[in-house]
Amino acid sequence: MKEFFAKKPLSGKVNTLNIITNSLAMVLVLGAIFGLSLLHYKNKGLSESSLLAKIATNSLSRSLPPADREEGDKALSEIFAYLDPDMGVQLFVDNELRGQFLNHENTNDINLPMTSDAPPETEELNGWTAHVAVPFVFTSDRKTEAIISIFASVKNAQIKAVTTTAVFALIAITSVILALLAGRKLQRFISDPLLLLAEATEKIANEKNFSMRVYSPSKDEIGLLYEGFNRMLEEVEHRDEMIRKTNEQLEDRVKARTSELVQAHAETESINNQLLETNEKLKASIEEAKQLAVEAQAASKAKSEFLAAMSHEIRTPMNGVIGFTNLLLDSSLDETQRDYANTIKSSGESLLVIINDILDFSKIEAGKFFLDSTPFDMAATCNEVVELLSEQANAKNLELKLFYEPDARKHLVGDPGRTKQVLINLLSNAIKFTESGFIHVRVEKTAVDKHPDGLKISVTDTGIGIPTNKQNLLFEKFSQTDASTTRKYGGTGLGLAICKELVTLMNGQIGFKSQEGNGSVFWFTLPAWEFASDLSKSATEPNRLAQEGSVKFDPNQMKPLPEGFTVLLVEDNTVNQKLAAKILSQMGCHVDLAINGKEAVAMARKQSYDIIFMDCQMPEMDGYEATRRIRDIEFDNKVPETERVPIIAITANAMRGDREKCLEEGMNDYIAKPIDAGQIGQLIEKWRHKSNPSN
Repeated sequence: MKEFFAKKPLSGKVNTLNIITNSLAMVLVLGAIFGLSLLHYKNKGLSESSLLAKIATNSLSRSLPPADREEGDKALSEIFAYLDPDMGVQLFVDNELRGQFLNHENTNDINLPMTSDAPPETEELNGWTAHVAVPFVFTSDRKTEAIISIFASVKNAQIKAVTTTAVFALIAITSVILALLAGRKLQRFISDPLLLLAEATEKIANEKNFSMRVYSPSKDEIGLLYEGFNRMLEEVEHRDEMIRKTNEQLEDRVKARTSELVQAHAETESINNQLLETNEKLKASIEEAKQLAVEAQAASKAKSEFLAAMSHEIRTPMNGVIGFTNLLLDSSLDETQRDYANTIKSSGESLLVIINDILDFSKIEAGKFFLDSTPFDMAATCNEVVELLSEQANAKNLELKLFYEPDARKHLVGDPGRTKQVLINLLSNAIKFTESGFIHVRVEKTAVDKHPDGLKISVTDTGIGIPTNKQNLLFEKFSQTDASTTRKYGGTGLGLAICKELVTLMNGQIGFKSQEGNGSVFWFTLPAWEFASDLSKSATEPNRLAQEGSVKFDPNQMKPLPEGFTVLLVEDNTVNQKLAAKILSQMGCHVDLAINGKEAVAMARKQSYDIIFMDCQMPEMDGYEATRRIRDIEFDNKVPETERVPIIAITANAMRGDREKCLEEGMNDYIAKPIDAGQIGQLIEKWRHKSNPSN
């Protein structure tokens, strides 16, 4: 169909469309006329049957009821014999058939029922049969009820409908023919100018003569089309002329450029040779850089392993120094001895702070420092830090106060331990460099980055201040405002550098204002974290601030241990054996000692213990392997998980991942050296009932 229309001329397309649309319209109209006529004549037949029934009831009601069937047939024949259409009539008296009439019996195809099942009054069409039932009463006795039922054929409605439709079809065909003739005459006013324009277009396309013009005989839309076509020819002719001139100019330019390219080619070859030499040098540099990167990675790994080893080796003797100093302070000492012991303890704790700062700095430099993500109360955190350092401030008669603004957010999600670390460092510096006056901590609401409910924490002191020429070095690593070897206040120069890195990792900022002799204000900001799930879920590094004493546990408040409470201490270092055994004995524990993991497994196989304190690094068998074997023994003996002996790691390993490794190997808890009685007592309170089946 599409190809048929594509090949026909415009006039043929118009004529074909007219014929199709007029034919469709005529068919739809004639179909509607036929349907309406058929319905009209069928309803008319039904109305005529209803009228005949009423006439018959009027005639029959004035006579006597027929006595029998023969008399009823005769009465109906007298009334309906003159009718031509096929019809059947029945008379029912008291629901009994008393008469029946059927004209044209040989050709009439109406089947009359033997009983009257229709309602007393019926008027309906069943196919090509009109059925009318009318009840009446004989006037002779006013009692006898009767029904006359007429069945009449309405098939002649078809003939009448066809006749009517044929008449309208003849009229419609005549109208369509006249419309087509008129349209064909009128379409020449449209098609002839368009055909003329098509011929001119083909001629211009073949001859490439854009100076030709066409003129329209009409001034209507087709005339506008002619004018637009002529303007297009003018534009094309003008552009051809411009292109010709441009080509001439381009030819001249090409000649000039060709000579320039020849010269440039020679220069390019020279440059390419230089680039080849440069590439060779660059490849050599890249190989050298790769080798340096490999060496740097190896050095970084060696550095991390060295720091982990040094952490273990330094913390092990520090555990003995600080632990036995605490035991010594709990004994009877005179004033001079107590002063010496306190000095030893203070020196040991200061050395531990320096070790922790160096480890933090190394982890930050290596990109292996991660933050926790836990909900915490910022107000409670600030109070803990102030209470922790209040004793140092009171010793120097300094006023230490916390001001927490009412509109400042209190509940955050982040790393409370590292937040404490920053605040402790700033407060410790303020106490260190302030001889008199006050130190105020203020927490207020401020916008941080895209967080309108961020916090600004500031520490204001009346200390010595910072010289202007030294302020730019304040957050640099290993820098001091006093670089001389005899400086009064000491320090590693890492504290503020680590604070800056921590605050940056927490998406905050840190800064200060200071004037020499007039005190300083150090501040840092924190966003109101609302995205705990986006931060590291595995950041479960032990909180060294808690180990340094920010959370104290008093062993004297412990409930007495039951008689026979037995602890297995697995430790290879003699000093640490004495320290831990002494602390456990003072708490009422019966202590069994194993010097390595192999010995601990053998002892755990023979005897049940309430708690096992397990060192991790030991000769012959380390604490990890020993823990796995003890758990295997419990599994083989079908010990329920809730009744297994609690195994607590006591280790000098305090790097990231050490706690996770202990828990993965089957240990229940973790404590990093140096230890004290408060930490051991807290763990005993936590795990004392875990292996007791009655609990």
